[in-house]
Amino acid sequence: MAMTDWTGAESRQFRRVKDDEAVRSSALGVGILPRALALAIDYVLLLAACAGLDGLLGLTGLDPETIRPLSALLAFVLIVLYFATLESGSRQATLGKLILGLKVTTDEGHRLSFPRAFGRFFAKLLSLIPFGVGFVMAAFTEQHRALHDLLAGTLVVRSRADSRP
Repeated sequence: MAMTDWTGAESRQFRRVKDDEAVRSSALGVGILPRALALAIDYVLLLAACAGLDGLLGLTGLDPETIRPLSALLAFVLIVLYFATLESGSRQATLGKLILGLKVTTDEGHRLSFPRAFGRFFAKLLSLIPFGVGFVMAAFTEQHRALHDLLAGTLVVRSRADSRP
């Protein structure tokens, strides 16, 4: 009968799995105020980008009746791609989240795939109904998750080791 070598590879792997589980279970999501501030920063930046886009379309000489819907469509695409691309990128954060030292992870603490980040954006639309209650949920739920985080299986955490808990 073979005995297990608890000092060898098996025990190191066991400890690594236990450490990963401890990190996941102790991950504390970021509260509603830093998240709201990050979102405000993002929307100020996006507002400026959309205004610039609208200005460029105005220079094309197209009829204003054509420019308005085209501008709205392009602005929507820009906003969706901004959130989905940056939150699934290597830094896992939009510019607002980067400024505040936040990032978005999966429930397991991994980087989001683009499809998950894309879905998370559209789940934010559900968080707006009614009256933004889905966003306010982050103040009252375990790990400070908003409705869209629960639906997408994501968590907003601090990305800096020196940041406050």
